Amino acid sequence: LARGPLTIVLSDGWEVGDTTGLAAATARLQRSSWRLIWCNPRMGDPQFQPSAAGMQAALPFLDGLLPVHNLESLEELSRLLQTDFGRRPVRRQFPAPSVVTAGGHA
Repeated sequence: LARGPLTIVLSDGWEVGDTTGLAAATARLQRSSWRLIWCNPRMGDPQFQPSAAGMQAALPFLDGLLPVHNLESLEELSRLLQTDFGRRPVRRQFPAPSVVTAGGHA
């Protein structure tokens, strides 16, 4: 059976301004992906918290948030990609966020 792609996003999530578009795009990726993994280079900092606006917008739709800040973390990602990741995660399927047009209507 087709299970959709494993989708990996490599970003620090430090979006500026309105993140509605990012939330909508991440929700769409989540619905069409077997797994949606976000790799964040800032996770190498022991003080890291996913508090940036972009990360907050994306987090509800992610199956995993992984570090990619050094060679060891990239090797761990490689090992993870060679596994089956187990069965599809039990997760909420979010409806697409409403898009408000310039006239104020969806």
